[in-house]
Amino acid sequence: MNWLRGNTGDGEAEGAKEDVPQPAAPSGSNPISREEMIRRRNLRFANIGKAVEKEGNPAEVQQKDQPVAKKPAVEKNETPTAKEEKVVAAPKVVPKAARPPMSTEQLISAALSKVLMSSLGKPVPKTTFLEELSMDIKQELGLGDEDPIYLSDANADRIIFERITKFPEVIGFLVDSFSRGEEELRRSKNEDIRRTVESTMNILALWVGRILASPEDFVGYPTSAGRMAEWFASRLASRGVPFSLLESLVSNFEGQDETVSLSQILEPIFAFFADSNLKSNLMSPGLIPNLKGLSTLLSNKTIAQKFIESPRFLPKDRLKQGNDVKESLLGRILAVSLLEDTGLQTEFFHDPLNTSAAEVHNNIFSLRETLKVYWDNVAKIFMCLFESGVAGRNAALDWVAFVSKLNGDRRKTYFNRDIVVGDGFILNLMVVMLKVCAPFSVPSSPKLEKIDPTYVLSDVRVDYSEATRLGVAAGSLERVEPESSSGPGAAYRHVTSLEPTDLVDENQVPLPRTPNAEDVLEVSSKFGFITETFYLTGSLLELGYSSTYSLYGNTLMRINELRKQMDRVESMGAGMGPFTGFREVMLKKLEKERLEEVRRKLCYDVYLIENDQFVPDLISFAAASSSYLLRLLCFGQPPELPLSVPPSMKAAVQLEAMVDDVLNIMINSLRYDPEAVDRSAPLIDNILTLSVVAINSPLHFKNPYLRSRLAELLWLMAPRTNERDGMQRNTACQAAFEAHPFLKKYLMRAIFRLYVDVETTGSSSQFYDKFSSRFYLSDILMELWDDQHYRRSLHELVAANEKLVLNTINMLLNDANWLLDDTIDTLQELHGLQMMMENPPEWNSLTQEQQQEKRQRFAELEKKLKTTLRLANSSVKVLVALTGDGNIRKVFLRPEMVERVAVMLNYYLKQLVGPRCQELKVKNKEEYGWEPKTLLTDIMRAYLNLAKSDKFAAAIAIDHRSYSEAIFLSAIDKATRIRFLRAPEIQEFRLLLQQIQKTEKLEEMEAELFADAPDEFLDPIMSTLMQDPVTLPASGVVCDRHVIERHLLSDPTDPFNRKPLKAEHLIPNVELQARIREYMNLKKAGAQ
Repeated sequence: MNWLRGNTGDGEAEGAKEDVPQPAAPSGSNPISREEMIRRRNLRFANIGKAVEKEGNPAEVQQKDQPVAKKPAVEKNETPTAKEEKVVAAPKVVPKAARPPMSTEQLISAALSKVLMSSLGKPVPKTTFLEELSMDIKQELGLGDEDPIYLSDANADRIIFERITKFPEVIGFLVDSFSRGEEELRRSKNEDIRRTVESTMNILALWVGRILASPEDFVGYPTSAGRMAEWFASRLASRGVPFSLLESLVSNFEGQDETVSLSQILEPIFAFFADSNLKSNLMSPGLIPNLKGLSTLLSNKTIAQKFIESPRFLPKDRLKQGNDVKESLLGRILAVSLLEDTGLQTEFFHDPLNTSAAEVHNNIFSLRETLKVYWDNVAKIFMCLFESGVAGRNAALDWVAFVSKLNGDRRKTYFNRDIVVGDGFILNLMVVMLKVCAPFSVPSSPKLEKIDPTYVLSDVRVDYSEATRLGVAAGSLERVEPESSSGPGAAYRHVTSLEPTDLVDENQVPLPRTPNAEDVLEVSSKFGFITETFYLTGSLLELGYSSTYSLYGNTLMRINELRKQMDRVESMGAGMGPFTGFREVMLKKLEKERLEEVRRKLCYDVYLIENDQFVPDLISFAAASSSYLLRLLCFGQPPELPLSVPPSMKAAVQLEAMVDDVLNIMINSLRYDPEAVDRSAPLIDNILTLSVVAINSPLHFKNPYLRSRLAELLWLMAPRTNERDGMQRNTACQAAFEAHPFLKKYLMRAIFRLYVDVETTGSSSQFYDKFSSRFYLSDILMELWDDQHYRRSLHELVAANEKLVLNTINMLLNDANWLLDDTIDTLQELHGLQMMMENPPEWNSLTQEQQQEKRQRFAELEKKLKTTLRLANSSVKVLVALTGDGNIRKVFLRPEMVERVAVMLNYYLKQLVGPRCQELKVKNKEEYGWEPKTLLTDIMRAYLNLAKSDKFAAAIAIDHRSYSEAIFLSAIDKATRIRFLRAPEIQEFRLLLQQIQKTEKLEEMEAELFADAPDEFLDPIMSTLMQDPVTLPASGVVCDRHVIERHLLSDPTDPFNRKPLKAEHLIPNVELQARIREYMNLKKAGAQ
């Protein structure tokens, strides 16, 4: 290496200390001659002197005009001290008191020597003695060998040139020298020294730019711009560079140099930072320093501008599908992901099934903490772009919007993951945008008012034309010309008019009207930064959040299923003869699959579970979105129900996806990371309020499926007296339910309304979906049943809107009927299969294929029974609770309802204690949740709750299909023997039976008495004597009121022509009713 280094003193050149790898001389090669380097320098770098002149440097001061000091002789064997070695021009030892003051030239020379770590005199420790340059200068100036040479701005350029052409540590020398220049400026007060140092620093910056742009013209060894950019970027990442150096690069090369542009200097550096991520994983030691280096670079607004102007920033012509965005500069930065890095997954979770929980937890913690640091640094890079000016902000937003557009397939339930960016990429970008939104992602933030709701009608960056909106049906928005051609970009009118029924509630009470309702909504032509980041972040949540958690949930289910499969294979036993080998192969295969799934699950845990940065930011954004929507819906006023009609157009045109994002965030957080919700307690009030408002406002939230999903959210947030479905009690949510005045006032109404509305959701699976939603609602009702505030609210609802309560009870009975019926059928089939399997002759008579089919059917029935029993038990519990409340019981006893209740109870009492009840016995009934004693207890208590009414006893008596005295006596006998009812309750049941028997006799007498009633007096549906005949307006048919009203509870159409029909449209047939009463009175008089 001596051929590259000059003669040095006792110390080593500063640049050689840097930790960036330096190039070695190629073996057997000859360095470029010094004369050739000088020639190149004169040709390619002539403008440095001009640049120095522009800075006002005293270039006219020539070295030859400087006074030459005579060097005193040094006696033999005289050794200078260490302190004297630092002084270039004064080798003779002079007593401190007698030393003459240093001249300005000497002070400048000493300062530059420290800055450049170079000397032109004899070797001095910790400086590099440039012997050849010293000899050349002395020859040019006609100086003798012993004459000293001072460093000055006149020869600083030559010193720098000598260093970079003869020594390999070029970037290190230039950057370190610039740093030492800054230190000298901070230390020195001498204006001459400061001016000279500033001039030298400017020359250093010019050299940095030239070396980065075309190093082959100056450096004496083979290299390239890319290699030099790597050294500069590595230095920036590892030790940093002075920010003023970046400013000097900008000032010297941005439009100032005709041969080198700032972009030419920066482009290789950008490329290095971006491409280095391809070689890095999340735990690579260079990842975070590189990101910090890039953010430092981009903190200069001009450099950030060059970053977005790079041809690699957003090369749209090369980005054809979603995962292509990883080829862009920002795409490379965001591509670091544990979720797609199988090597890192294996390194940290090699064998999680046989690793201690503590070690797995430590690995997750280590990965998560590094991930959080990574996110913070990527967010800084984006903020640098956003803060660099209008152009930088727009370019960065364009990039985010383009990523969203190109990866639109991720919104689908099923999509090809090979053509879109992975979950890790989209989560990284999502986190970055959430951090950008953090300043206004608080429900109480006044900045939410700056969000422009018309953004979703524009096409500034995202095309929302096909999006589903909250309160506007597809095709009902009509584009019109804005009133002012110079103002908004467009305007829209909602062309669908409201129906008369939309303007009243269930009781035909007019709804409050919206004051000054907008007919036309004008769309802004420009949007602020808060508006754009808010809606673009929402788009990213659509792309990444749901699909990521969906995969996570599927992974958990797959792990559970694999465990069950392994248990089944292991249960086969080892002694299987020739099948033993097959058993072992299957176990190994299942174990391998399970290992892969567990490993995937742990990697997703790093991102999604207990991440105290990601999940709280999500909840905060969901709360802010809820607050924003409430402001639009309620015109900035505190929410009150019902909402006014027609809906505000600003609210109606908002995207359903916004509410869907709130739902997904909260449901997944409550299921997988409930502690994060506890930590976010102050944020959830607005989410609860929006949920109740949406459920109660079908005109403002038109999608019934979206509203049905709110049932699950409320269920997860509701107080719980015990753990259910593995869900623990959530302290924050429980406190909200106890203290939230809006919930206390309107939640019961929301439960009853949604219970009815989920009957039709528009989903292909709506028949089964409704059972899940109603289970959630029933469970909430039971949890709040003993709360006096909510019970009072329920009583107020019954008094104000009995029709809604009636419809809810009707749906409850429908569900209970179907679920219990399905349960009984399933139990009977399951019982039959168990009996067959326990009968060896019968079972062995089946072929292996038939036996396998029976086993599969048995497993299907077990799974089905667990679900239906869970839902059926919930419905029956609500039935018992509602019939036990005196304010609600009267609804069950209405003419159109009482017979339905009686028939249902009679049927299930017969199934539980009748002659075929033995068919409901199954083994391991506890595993299915089958508790016949508990169900019988609930059924009998429902009888007792309604027994005080003669109407109920009469309704039981006329049910000739299921009611019998024997069934009631059997139920009493079981209750007495097993003692699941108290003695007073059993006595009440006996009294009910006596009342039924009396009523039954009266009914038989009346049936015989009116057996010859004219057909026009009989109801055409039930063939019973009408009590309150009404005419159906569409068909003209006359029916008994309670019969047709019972039909309308489940089917709002005329049964004779299927035209729409409501109870309030029925026309009383007073004349026919008078004739029927006259007939009945005559018959009764004759009988007496």
